[in-house]
Amino acid sequence: MHKFIQALGGAIVLVGLLVAGAALSRQSGVATNTPMMGLLIAAAIALPGAVLYCFGAIVEHLIAIRQNTERQLVIFESLGKKRDV
Repeated sequence: MHKFIQALGGAIVLVGLLVAGAALSRQSGVATNTPMMGLLIAAAIALPGAVLYCFGAIVEHLIAIRQNTERQLVIFESLGKKRDV
């Protein structure tokens, strides 16, 4: 699920970059008064996408931390059993 969230966030950032490119283009059909307004709109699109991507990356890291903790627990339990013998 976190991969889907990351992909969705990346796609939203890409849309924001496309809007920024269209805003800076002289022949753009984007209805803005100035290129600065178009860049602000593009930033308003891209920023939530970046946050969504980061959320997916955080979830991925938490999953990796949990898996490593489980592996460490197995190692420490086996070390404890060897001492008892």
